[in-house]
Amino acid sequence: MSCGTRPLEVDIAHDLNLFRPHLSCRTRSRLQRSSTRPLIAAQTGTFRSYQPSFPRDHDMKGIVLAGGSGTRLAPLTWTVCKQLLPVYDKPMLYYPICTLMQAGVREICVISTPTDLPIMKRVLRSGEQWGLRFEFREQAEPKGIAQALLIAEDFIGNQSEALILGDNLFLSPVMEEILSNPRTSQTGLTMFAHERGDPKQHGIFEFDSAGTLTTLREKPGVAKAPWAATGLYLYDSNAVQIAKSITPSSRGELEITDVNLRYMASGRLKALRLPAGAVWYDAGTPDSLKSAADYVKSFQDNSGSYIGCPEEIAFAAGWIGSSELEIARRSMSKSPYGEHLERLLKWGPRKVPVGGTNLELFS
Repeated sequence: MSCGTRPLEVDIAHDLNLFRPHLSCRTRSRLQRSSTRPLIAAQTGTFRSYQPSFPRDHDMKGIVLAGGSGTRLAPLTWTVCKQLLPVYDKPMLYYPICTLMQAGVREICVISTPTDLPIMKRVLRSGEQWGLRFEFREQAEPKGIAQALLIAEDFIGNQSEALILGDNLFLSPVMEEILSNPRTSQTGLTMFAHERGDPKQHGIFEFDSAGTLTTLREKPGVAKAPWAATGLYLYDSNAVQIAKSITPSSRGELEITDVNLRYMASGRLKALRLPAGAVWYDAGTPDSLKSAADYVKSFQDNSGSYIGCPEEIAFAAGWIGSSELEIARRSMSKSPYGEHLERLLKWGPRKVPVGGTNLELFS
C-alpha cells in the first residue's frame, strides 16, 4: 500500500509497531514528532500555546443549538430539556460539545430557551474547566435552525463557524480523523451525509452515478437516496449574511436548508459521505435516545475509552493540565466517570484504533 491512500489515521497507545505498516504518511510523521514531545503541556492555564494534533481552523467559532420543546420525547421533556437528558452516563449536551472540540473549536456559543439556558449555564459553567470559553444566548421562540446564525452574529464576527444541533450525536472515534481532514475545512460549506435505511425524516443528499452532488431535499415524503444530512455544518464567514437574506418558510421559520441551497447554487457546498465506521444518532426520539445510550455503554465497556468526555479531549490536547483534571476527578470521585478521570491521570489518555477508510467529498 502506498502512502497517501489512507486519509484516516490509526493512532494506538499500545503495541504501536504492530500497526506501523498500515499507517498513513501523515500519521507516521505525527508519531515521530510526538515521540519527542511531552504528552501534557508543561504550563497550566486555559488558553495556552500548545495545540493538539487534530485542530484545523483555530479561528473557527462553534455554535450549539439546544432549543426546541422536545415534543417527540414527551413526557421525558416536561421537566428537563432533551439536551440535558442522559445518554448513558453523560448529559446529551456533552456529545456535540465534544464534536466541536475534536474540530479544534474552543469558543462556543450555546443557544437555548429562556427557561433552559440558566440550567445549561450551571452544567457547563464558563468552559474554563475544559480549556474552552462559552457564551450563552436565548432563542425566545423556535424560529428555525438558521436563526441561530443571526442570534450568534456578534459572537461569530467575521470568522467561520461550526454549527451543530444539540441532539446530534457523533459517537465514533473516526470523527476526530474526519474533522481533522483538510478537505473538511475549505471555503464554503461542508456538510456530512450518513447512510440510513429510512432517511426520509432528514434532509436528503442525492448524487449522480459519477458521485456529483445533484440535490439537497428537506425531509422528502419519499427518499430517492439513502444519504441523510446530519446536523453538523461547517460554514465560512458568509453564512450570517446569507441567513439574513432568506425569508421565513410557510412554517414561519428560517430554514437552514435555504441557507445551504444558496451555497449549493454558487458551487460552494461540499458533502462528505461518512464512512461505515462513523456512528451518528439524531437522539430526538425515545428509540434513538436508547440506541445511542446502548452504543456508548457497549463502546466504553469494550474499549476502555470514553465517548463524549470533554476532560479527556482537553487533557490530551494540552488545553488543561493534571491539576485541572484532578479538580474534576475529585468532584466526581464516587462515579465511574470520576474513576475514568483517575485512570487518565495515572496512565494518560488512550487512543483506540480506527479503520482506514477513504473520505468521499462531493460538490
